[in-house]
Amino acid sequence: MSPKKKEDSQDGQNLFLLLAVIEGEQDETQLSAAEAYVGRPGERWTGGRRKGGNDAPFEPPQIHLCMWDIEAADVPTQPPPRLPGVWFWIGRQIVPGTARSPANAGGLVCNMTDVDSTHDEELNDWYNTEHIVRLGLVPNVLAVRRFESLDGSPRYMAIYHLADVEVAQGPEWQVASMTPWTMRMGRFRSNQQRWSFTLAPKIELDAAENGTNSSLRVK
Repeated sequence: MSPKKKEDSQDGQNLFLLLAVIEGEQDETQLSAAEAYVGRPGERWTGGRRKGGNDAPFEPPQIHLCMWDIEAADVPTQPPPRLPGVWFWIGRQIVPGTARSPANAGGLVCNMTDVDSTHDEELNDWYNTEHIVRLGLVPNVLAVRRFESLDGSPRYMAIYHLADVEVAQGPEWQVASMTPWTMRMGRFRSNQQRWSFTLAPKIELDAAENGTNSSLRVK
């Protein structure tokens, strides 16, 4: 699959990314409430943490992600709703700055991290000049973007859209990601979260015949 051409923000300003993260069983009520907060449906992914090769299962708990690209003028001014088992993260795109999520991705990898203040500048240099550059050249990596949190932790996130989630388990990805500088920066990073995702199945609400009850159906 060939990479999709990047779509940029219409006004040239930095784009923002809003995430709603649910750990555990997928709850349509929670996802719908998160989408109501943003005002439109989000791009839904499901996955979690995974160690090992291509056949390794996702480790519990399962992670569900709802994601939006947002223009600066549309960043919510109200705090997110308090939903059981859900946390929100909003970040400003710092690299490349205005790129939107590609529409043809089949896999997603999110890496979130904090770093001590002494090594903040070096972390950004490593990410921007080596790490995401090398990973962006791996075949079937469609887009690579970095974001900085508007408030709270983790402070930074790198997000990779892939033709297939298995790209991040392959040998070319492993070679590109492991360098002496990568090993060094691992000593200064904390609160790291690494998730892999596939597109979530669509969930539709089926009304019962009497119109008073409903059930969820996975499509």
